[in-house]
Amino acid sequence: MEVKYSKGSKTLADLKNQLEKEYEQEVANHARNEEACMKKEGFFTNAQEMIDYILSGKRIVSDDDPNEFFQLRDGKVFHKYLEYNDIDMPIGYFGKYESIEEFKNWVARCEKNQIKEHKPFVNYFFKKEK
Repeated sequence: MEVKYSKGSKTLADLKNQLEKEYEQEVANHARNEEACMKKEGFFTNAQEMIDYILSGKRIVSDDDPNEFFQLRDGKVFHKYLEYNDIDMPIGYFGKYESIEEFKNWVARCEKNQIKEHKPFVNYFFKKEK
């Protein structure tokens, strides 16, 4: 069977290419919009920004749970978090102190993953407190 195209019509390959380009453009637009929204929400674009924010005495909070946070207290970083049992049931909020160096190491690991995965933000769970 022979397929005949009318004058000016596109082949299936042309249509496929057009759809792929439109899809790529849509994905890129979505990524730009999401990035702009996350910047506005207060997510950190690099490790130093996150470290400086904590060292200035401000809190970074969980995007999901504003009761979970990191904050500098008495020269250490305090982390309040929701603890879960072995079957993923929440059992309450707990807190722990870590040194500034331990916090910096955690942020460095977050940034390493950011670079490896080509993501625009250091951590997608914590942002600046509003």
